[in-house]
Amino acid sequence: MALDEINAKGGILGKKLEYIIRDTEGKTDVAVREVKDLILREKVNFLIGPCSSGTGLAMQVVHSEYKILRLSAIANTEAQTVDKFSPYFVQVVPNTYMEAVAATRYFQKKGSESQKVCHHRS
Repeated sequence: MALDEINAKGGILGKKLEYIIRDTEGKTDVAVREVKDLILREKVNFLIGPCSSGTGLAMQVVHSEYKILRLSAIANTEAQTVDKFSPYFVQVVPNTYMEAVAATRYFQKKGSESQKVCHHRS
């Protein structure tokens, strides 16, 4: 709906937006192949996704090399924002470290009600 509204008003800077969907199949090799195709053949200017942090890390190497901005609203491994930092990546959800800290603080406040806590960090 937003895409239709934007395009009806002339797009962005006079250019219509096009939404292209690709399936990474949750596989890093497929993600790399698809992001390269989107950049080189489709000439995209901006990427959104993926769902998997593993495929996101693989994609980050490629889109950063080509200086294409990618936004992540689901994949949230800390590695995307810290370990493998790229100025061509924006994450709009808390990363895994932030989630762990928040959970730990919550359980600390609960005091003796919480005896054991386990958090798996990917």
